[in-house]
Amino acid sequence: MKRPLLRNLTDEDVLRYAFNGVREGRRVALCVIVRKEGSGPRDVGAKIVVYDDGRVFGTLGGGSFEKHVVQEALKAITDGRSRLLKYSFVGRPIEGAVDTGLICGGMSP
Repeated sequence: MKRPLLRNLTDEDVLRYAFNGVREGRRVALCVIVRKEGSGPRDVGAKIVVYDDGRVFGTLGGGSFEKHVVQEALKAITDGRSRLLKYSFVGRPIEGAVDTGLICGGMSP
């Protein structure tokens, strides 16, 4: 995964990267935390933009969780279809959720 130098971007910055990517003819995915139960790396509304070449702007908290989100974003770009995924942050598998291996104590779609 290619990371930009700046990860701590404002929402406006992230959306500007999304807009600029589209304006340049790139396919992009905007990934947003839309719901959260318990603890997690970032709060509802946190977002990243993933370009079709693998560049990522912003952060959802890093680690295995963010890596999986980026992989799914690239699949969504290839498929041309959005998706809603649920992630577990309780250190064990939860039915219907991707286990991140993180122990923050919550879940997120």
